[in-house]
Amino acid sequence: MENLKEKYDTLVKKYDTLLAENEELKSILLQHGIAYSDKKISDETSVFSSVMFPPVNFSLHDKIELFRNFFRGREDAFARRWFSKTTEKGGYQPVCINEWRRGVCDKKKYISLP
Repeated sequence: MENLKEKYDTLVKKYDTLLAENEELKSILLQHGIAYSDKKISDETSVFSSVMFPPVNFSLHDKIELFRNFFRGREDAFARRWFSKTTEKGGYQPVCINEWRRGVCDKKKYISLP
């Protein structure tokens, strides 16, 4: 907790130093006849109040396309939910659309046949 207090005090001192330097620079500007407008920004105004954000009115198709662009992966692989009645456990397992085609997902390679 003391460390936070020390950091806070250091930041306040730096802030006061910067304010004094700012005032000194403003007076130098005035001495050389350079006009300076002093607009006060209140603490209540948001930093983002002057930023214009575009409207976000996406259709469902556009939202899905945007999501897929962010999280691009295999088109033929997905997760399938499973549930065991005997153990009452469930989960997800990876599934491939081409699970029985040799050379693509090769499910036959992993299944032992009797």
